[in-house]
Amino acid sequence: MLVKPDPCACGNPAPALRVQGRASDVLAFPAADGRGRVTVPPLALGTVVDRVPGVELFQIVQTDPTGLRVRLHPAAEADPEQVWTAVLSGIAGLLDDLGLAHVTVQRAAEAPQQSPGGKYRTVVPLPAS
Repeated sequence: MLVKPDPCACGNPAPALRVQGRASDVLAFPAADGRGRVTVPPLALGTVVDRVPGVELFQIVQTDPTGLRVRLHPAAEADPEQVWTAVLSGIAGLLDDLGLAHVTVQRAAEAPQQSPGGKYRTVVPLPAS
C-alpha cells in the first residue's frame, strides 16, 4: 500500500492510498534472436504442470537467463519417471510454442521448498537485478 502525496480527488480529508496488488512471478527470457525479451506468466507454466496426473506439488525455479529447474513431489501412487517425462514434455512444448526452445529444463533432485514465510511458490523467477 502506498500513501499518495496528493489528497484524494473525491474531497475526503483522509490520506489517499493506492493499493498495490501482489507482484506476479513472471519469468523473462532473452528472445532466441537476441532481440528483446519473452515473458512467461506463472499461470501458463502452472497450468501445464497441473494437468499432469500424479503431480502432488511442484516448483519451477529460473536458475539463469535461459535455465529452469523443476522440483517435483509426485503423488505416492505415481511413477516418478512417468510424471517427470510428462512434465518435461508439457513445459518444453509451451516454451517451444513461445519461441523459447533454447531454454533448458532440468529435473531437480530436491523437493519443492517453502519460502521464509512458509508458502510454496510454484514459480520462482530470477531475482531482479
